[in-house]
Amino acid sequence: MPAALAVGCSTPEPWGESIYALDGVRGIGHYVRHNKSAVARFVRFVTTDKNVTHCALTDHALVFVDPVHGIYQIDRAIEADGEQLWIAPTPLHFSPDSFFQWFNDELYLVSGATRDFVQVDTAVRNDHVDGVVATEELSVIKTADRMSGPSWLAPGIVAVSDDQRLYQMRLDSRKLKVLPDLPPETSFAQGYTALKVSSGIRLESAAESDAQKHVMWLPGQSETSGFCLGDTSQIVSFDGSGLVQRYQLDIEAWSVEHVGSFKLSSNVSSCLIDSELDRLYVIERDVGIWVFNLQETGLPMPRAVTTDKMIEGLGGLALYKQNYKPAVAQDFEQGHEQESAGFVLTQSLGDGAFLLFDRADLALLGRFKIEADIAAGIDGVHATRGFVATSEAYPGYPQGLLLVHDQRNRMPETGENLKIVDWRHVMHVVGLISDQKSKAYEE
Repeated sequence: MPAALAVGCSTPEPWGESIYALDGVRGIGHYVRHNKSAVARFVRFVTTDKNVTHCALTDHALVFVDPVHGIYQIDRAIEADGEQLWIAPTPLHFSPDSFFQWFNDELYLVSGATRDFVQVDTAVRNDHVDGVVATEELSVIKTADRMSGPSWLAPGIVAVSDDQRLYQMRLDSRKLKVLPDLPPETSFAQGYTALKVSSGIRLESAAESDAQKHVMWLPGQSETSGFCLGDTSQIVSFDGSGLVQRYQLDIEAWSVEHVGSFKLSSNVSSCLIDSELDRLYVIERDVGIWVFNLQETGLPMPRAVTTDKMIEGLGGLALYKQNYKPAVAQDFEQGHEQESAGFVLTQSLGDGAFLLFDRADLALLGRFKIEADIAAGIDGVHATRGFVATSEAYPGYPQGLLLVHDQRNRMPETGENLKIVDWRHVMHVVGLISDQKSKAYEE
């Protein structure tokens, strides 16, 4: 069991030791020490009352006593925001010389003066979510204070941006290249490019020179908040009022037609077009995912995909297209069984967990967090501005990967970067492949 210390608490880890030190002024400092080093590395600071003097560690939480308000616990994951969760009032026999003590796998708070004790409820307060770790982290834009999430530029090539420039990165070589004369909010599709600028969305045809390039503006987009592109020249935009609009682009005639609209709330945050299944996914942040059938004319009444695993809203969408024979699932629109074609991924904003839905019937298959790998010196991900997934094989990633923007890089605290997660680890942690199958994929 973890030890309880007079001025803090610590626990051994497979890679070393986690240490929580009480400074008696501002709160609790969280440090980690690797087995190969005698020096502890600072990770984060948890603000508490200055009179907090006792703490203990459970498998998932830091537990401490506030002399006035009682017993609290905080998620031990280093990506957690340090939110304090009150779990019990201050015991009647609490005194400044009290201390935590483990006995038969139960945690007790013991009064140093009277030896009276009270058992501490160490049940997990928040629904625990299993985690995966990133295998690589890429500081692709070393000077960026604000970095965008990745988006697809072409197969195997992603685009990222800072406040000034747009870049492309090849997933096979990790090589970065500046894309000049393009604003940060630019998306690419076969035959054309869409650029979000202050006056709306500008469409540019693919051409070898500016003289050959065709340009036009998407109509009615002066208040656009975001947009997404499909493989079949479909464009969808949304604005701050929740108005979702659908357009069809004719590349040969270089013309665009407004083909439908639908009004949601003002909390629309992102969209994704699945051209193979003729679907549009739209996130209404506090509701869930709205799914539009693009085989129908315009933008008909969508279906809602909701879950009680959504905490404080959803953010971001990614599509993983299966490249090996999948399981059988029920088709979302038609209600009959068909082979699953992959997965739809989004994130629960409150706890940072990623939610994995079956691409065919949109059933929730599982969820996971991206946790820190202290031994490898790679932190996890809680806040992100975007992510993409692919089933294309790359060296070390035979079943593809998940590429995630990390808005808060803690180890060390140095700006923002990208994290790569092996897709096999995602499948394993949500229970869709066994240990044996995961090892077989590695061979």
